Amino acid sequence: MEEFKPCPFCGCTEVSDNDYIQEQQCHQCGAKTIVNNWQTRPIEDALTATIAQKDAEIERLRVALNEIIELPRHILLERKHCFTMINIAKQALEEVNDD
Repeated sequence: MEEFKPCPFCGCTEVSDNDYIQEQQCHQCGAKTIVNNWQTRPIEDALTATIAQKDAEIERLRVALNEIIELPRHILLERKHCFTMINIAKQALEEVNDD
């Protein structure tokens, strides 16, 4: 038997599947729908994908900033390298802000 998503209205995880009348129903609030519609949540799925994308971008920025922090101090003091690293960090932040 397939595991159903929680009820979109009350969050209850107890959902019954009635094959005879082709519906699924929440045990707590009584919400019901035809078979297969219960598992379809396009807005929730889109938001989950967006969050995953943002989390990946945050991790990429975290890695880039750690690379800057871990550079030896004498390299950061050299003007050329310092401006290059600052520009890389600015570009990454602009990409995040554009999304």
